[in-house]
Amino acid sequence: MYNVDSDVSAKAYIKEPIRQITVVDKPTLSTGIKVKTGRNSKTKIAENALGCYLNVSNNVEHSTSYVALYTSSDSSNANGISVMPENFERIVSVFAARKLITCNWINGKDEFLYPNESHSKFIEFVNDSIIYSLFNTSSQQSSLRHIEYKGKFWDIKNEFFWMSKNEIMELAEMYNNDFCYNDAYASDERYVYALLRDGLYGRLSTEAKAVLDKAKDLVRKSFAYRIAFDEDHPEYQINTWDAGFYQLKKLWEERLKPDLVEFKELYKVLSDKMRPMVYEVGFLK
Repeated sequence: MYNVDSDVSAKAYIKEPIRQITVVDKPTLSTGIKVKTGRNSKTKIAENALGCYLNVSNNVEHSTSYVALYTSSDSSNANGISVMPENFERIVSVFAARKLITCNWINGKDEFLYPNESHSKFIEFVNDSIIYSLFNTSSQQSSLRHIEYKGKFWDIKNEFFWMSKNEIMELAEMYNNDFCYNDAYASDERYVYALLRDGLYGRLSTEAKAVLDKAKDLVRKSFAYRIAFDEDHPEYQINTWDAGFYQLKKLWEERLKPDLVEFKELYKVLSDKMRPMVYEVGFLK
């Protein structure tokens, strides 16, 4: 057991860079594809937020069910935090730290802390956390078009998408997917792809690169099935060019199960490598 009264919590760590932001009401999601329309959201996020991080409490016990990433406001009771460029790395690293540790009767009440940013493994952990955060089962990031919320129609971009719009346009043209092609043509590159393009990819560990490369491979292999999948499951909006893992994994489960099994094995290798680092870099004592 340990007392954290004199320490800075991980919850404070992720809020520190965005204390002065102004928040607004945006579409509220209960899953990656389901919009909550029946009541007002208690979570508001910044107008230009990359997404929303659901972060209930600050201990191991609540990490399994009450920690998630969305591309718009979540439907929690005011526990959502704006994901901004200023706190993006902090959020993905705390998200990874909380999801990597399995709760038991010994560690359930352990509190997550402000990490040791000078630790030799800290930058590696942060970089790998970006990839980890894209493909976790609690990664609810999605791309939605023309959804109704409070009498208005909205488009939700997936700034967590990991491939370029030009490659997606090439795939869309190859498979005669006009909607996807036009959707990409009118868009800007997404935030995570820009990070990868501008040097992040070269700084990733071997394990993180393997996960990302397999995810790209799955996007390419599954493109041939997008139109048919959309006809069977229109609620997933699979033809948005920056569709997220939450949307794509349903398609992969149906059409590319062996590849998805391989992907999950690679993700487990990355997770097992990162798990001890949660303690080494100081997120937990």
